[in-house]
Formats: sequence, C-alpha cells, structure tokens
Amino acid sequence: MRVREPAVWAAAAWASSFAALHVHWVFGGRLGLGEGAAADAAFERGWFVTFNVVAAVLCTLAAALALSVRCAWGGAVPQWVRRGGLWATAIVLSLRGTVGTVQSLSGRRTPAEVEAPVLLLYDPWFLVGGALFTVVAIGSRRDPT
Repeated sequence: MRVREPAVWAAAAWASSFAALHVHWVFGGRLGLGEGAAADAAFERGWFVTFNVVAAVLCTLAAALALSVRCAWGGAVPQWVRRGGLWATAIVLSLRGTVGTVQSLSGRRTPAEVEAPVLLLYDPWFLVGGALFTVVAIGSRRDPT
C-alpha cells in the first residue's frame, strides 16, 4: 500500500508547526501557554528550555521522516529507520494524546493545568498527530518492485 501524499504533507506540517512552537518557547514566547501562573511556572523551571530544544529537534526529525516517504532523497534513509521512526512517532503522539484526554475527562489535571484552558487543545492536537503519523507509517511499506 502506498501512502497518500496529503497524509505525508499533513504529518510533516504537523511536526514542523510543533517544532516552531517549541522554538518559540525556547526564546520566551508564551503563545499556546497562556498568561497565568501555569505559564509563569513553566518558565521558572530550569529544564524547560532544554526540554523544548529537544522537543524541537525531535519534531524536526519527525517531519523529515514523514517527508522521506515521498521525496527523492528518502531513498537514502534505511527502510527500518524510516518505518521504526514513523511508528515510534505515531505511538508516542497517540499515547500522549490519549493519556491527556483521560486525565482531562477524569478531572485529574492539576490546578495549574486547569488554570490554562489552552492545554485542553493539546490533547486533541497530539491525537491528530498520532493519527497522521499512523497513516504515514501504515502506507510506508516497501513497494514490491
């Protein structure tokens, strides 16, 4: 089965936009974090910048993996690296979205998290990313030639 091109571009756009958001946070931007105590607390944590740098790099790699399925240079990426990376990305994003949704629906969010209602948008965002990367991973099987 060949992956549909719109799914590849959508997965790459998903990962690229999230990479950009993490870079924005590295430089002190608050878009998507809110303006309350939860955002203030995030910037006070010493690991916050490091976490966002790592997340931006991983999101950029995920975008490249998605693109490697359809772009000519993708042949240079070993099949096991591509498929393993796509499946790992799909699983991590799906798990993050599922756990966050369960926490939201069960009322297990901390008061600081509830204070930033924008966080409620993140769980569906991760689920969408997981679905996109699942479609790309399923369609990335080697063509019998």
